[in-house]
Amino acid sequence: MNEKDYRVLFEGSFRGLYGYTLKFIADEAVCEEIVMDVMLRVWQKKELLQSPLSLSSYLYKAVRNGVIDHLRKNRKRMESLGNDAAGKHSPYAADGVVLYKELECRYRMGLERLSPRKKLIFSMSRSGESYQQIAYKLGVSKNTVENHMTAALRVMRAFVYRDALN
Repeated sequence: MNEKDYRVLFEGSFRGLYGYTLKFIADEAVCEEIVMDVMLRVWQKKELLQSPLSLSSYLYKAVRNGVIDHLRKNRKRMESLGNDAAGKHSPYAADGVVLYKELECRYRMGLERLSPRKKLIFSMSRSGESYQQIAYKLGVSKNTVENHMTAALRVMRAFVYRDALN
């Protein structure tokens, strides 16, 4: 990939990736930083990239991972602020706590929208069990577990995104 190809990729992908991050994180500067970090890594690894078809998937997966990393770090930071004995608070920390609690509430409400079976399979998956392990424990096929997870994720995404946009 040469500089011209990269510029075309950047200009064609940035807005979509940025919009994707905004679905998860309200802070525009953080969203921009996540996308810029991913695009920088693409440039740094340009020799390794071959197929333009898989590049789009890679970009979205890398941005999603960046969002997850940010949310995890922010969660740990908020938990430590909540446990801070000194009681030092800033308006930014309070906003972060509110956002975290709001996301947690949406997540729990989304779980309540799942059928009992889908909720069980979703919870087992999120606790680290593989689809094969879940299938074995529940006495169903791995394909059944995959179908339940696909449906559960669709419900969770639709519920969280719908609420996030309102």
